[in-house]
Amino acid sequence: MPDRKDIETRVIRVVDELLPNHNPKPSSRIASDLGADSLDQVEIVMGLEDEFHIDISEEEAEAAGRDPSVEELTNLVEKKLDGE
Repeated sequence: MPDRKDIETRVIRVVDELLPNHNPKPSSRIASDLGADSLDQVEIVMGLEDEFHIDISEEEAEAAGRDPSVEELTNLVEKKLDGE
């Protein structure tokens, strides 16, 4: 399993590919800081699923919050990779 820093780097890359020119950081909120709308957020979740070869249910995505931070998305991916 990748370490947390690698997961975070890859999550940032996925977010940056979908929301270019925003320079996401771990504390960046997807909507309020980076300007993502609901479609962008769905695309980010799909991008994370592809990047990490995981399935994220709608409930899991909603549990991360309506405006999750990059760190919260990293936590979600880390949990999924741990098999939770």
